[in-house]
Amino acid sequence: MLHLSKAENHDCLLTFLILTLIYYLPSLLFIQLQTSSLAPGLFLASLVVIALTFKVRYLKRINKKSFVYFCILSILLISTSIFLFYFTSSKKPLAAFVLITLAVSAFLFSQRIAEGSTAGILKGIYYFIVFTLVLGWLSYFNLSDFGSYATRYKPVAPFSEESHYALCIGFLAGAYSVVANFRKIVFITFNIIAQAILFPNLTLLVFVTLIIVILFARLNPKYFIATSTIIILALSNLLSFVITNNEYFASRLNFDESDNLTTLVWLQGWDLAKINFINTNGLGLGFQMLGSENTSLSTYSYLTEKIAGQYKNLEDGGFLAAKIIAELGIAGLLIVGFYIIYLIGFIRTLNNNKLPKLFNPALKNEIHNLKKLLCQGLLFFFVVEFFLRGYGYFSPSLYMVLTGIFLLTSTKSKHEAH
Repeated sequence: MLHLSKAENHDCLLTFLILTLIYYLPSLLFIQLQTSSLAPGLFLASLVVIALTFKVRYLKRINKKSFVYFCILSILLISTSIFLFYFTSSKKPLAAFVLITLAVSAFLFSQRIAEGSTAGILKGIYYFIVFTLVLGWLSYFNLSDFGSYATRYKPVAPFSEESHYALCIGFLAGAYSVVANFRKIVFITFNIIAQAILFPNLTLLVFVTLIIVILFARLNPKYFIATSTIIILALSNLLSFVITNNEYFASRLNFDESDNLTTLVWLQGWDLAKINFINTNGLGLGFQMLGSENTSLSTYSYLTEKIAGQYKNLEDGGFLAAKIIAELGIAGLLIVGFYIIYLIGFIRTLNNNKLPKLFNPALKNEIHNLKKLLCQGLLFFFVVEFFLRGYGYFSPSLYMVLTGIFLLTSTKSKHEAH
């Protein structure tokens, strides 16, 4: 941080601290207090972030139309949650209050990013990524097997398991790859590739593939779409070689075997979404009600129960899209549709010169664009948690996505400090 000003150093440290709170604290409480989900820890982390970032002037930046929409959605969510609690006696829908708190916290964080220095914020993200990579390597050498973590299967302290670690490091490294300079992103990418193979971990491998796509787009954005066929073929052949020569990857991507839990859980997610959407006439089961006694189970659910001795991933659906369609019905389907439209739009962004060139990343006059691209990267790399592997609404990465959305839609972000 020697090359940063005092203000930039402050932004760097604050960004690092907030990321630490959002990603580490929920997992620590999940392990140490044996909570049922990351929600309590994420709620506490969000309150601390509110205390760290709250400024009255941020409230004046709220777009009136967006505020009205937020209030309407909050009232609907709280009303239906109380209704579900009253008629089902389940406390899970009351987590709506937690989700609203996360949204408020994410908004304040987005405004802090908007007025902060880009150099300091990006440096803070980079340091957090590097520190988290170190934690990953410590786990590889079995240095995470201490205290409560010793009872967990393949923990990566402070994360309870490798998949949670992968969803953190892969997501943030991917978003950072959209704006990072060549030396830093190559260093990060090689570390993630090594961990994906050595751990081994399929989620990390998926993130690596997406990061390589981004790097290729930044090398030659103008012709990305035209030449994307080449990169897809090359990556497909490389991944095919890695997968077929590794028993772990081969087993998880084998859709022919009916006894593979990873495959079954993913297929179960789509089936649960379809069955419960149809059985509720498109209304959905209700917020946080997937896995309740009203859930219509899939044939894959019974297969996983037969193999594992218990139902797997019923409450979170295995990935977020399945959960929101099953619980929110038509509203959930619309959310999925809007997200797919965004992904298509982002792919178009990869095919123009808006991305900073990999070998010429210095855009001193385009500081706001870097922040905007970073936020777009957050939304793009959330695709893994949204469609492949996730753990519900109370996800640190979803918090970061909300932060990105608020920053992208903020009408006052153009007044950010350079």
